[in-house]
Amino acid sequence: MSVRSPALSFKPGQSEAAGGTFITVEFAPTLQAQNNGSTAVPAVCAGGDTRRLTPVECERLMGFPDGWTAVPWRGKAASECPDGPRYKALGNSMAVNCMRFIGERIALIEDTFAELEGAAVSTREIP
Repeated sequence: MSVRSPALSFKPGQSEAAGGTFITVEFAPTLQAQNNGSTAVPAVCAGGDTRRLTPVECERLMGFPDGWTAVPWRGKAASECPDGPRYKALGNSMAVNCMRFIGERIALIEDTFAELEGAAVSTREIP
């Protein structure tokens, strides 16, 4: 029986002193958009090998379809979109499951108030 060590995720420059490395076990740190040329993209370390998360992996972590951030950029086709703008778009985004959760709760409260006021109750369904 082989024992696998947990995958570690980390992001350079993210710590209590903002000069070290923020390390997590079994989950990924947040993505942030930066205009300062920083390469502080989350990375993973599993089995001793370290690598950056690809834009597709970041899209999947946030609940987007593969290639969601590959858009035409500076006159180039979407297939030629470099990683930098994709990481920035992801850093400016919010995770799909979190936004769905918030939206469902807002709809629940609106429906509850409408019912209490005697108005027609919404039958909308959140996908």
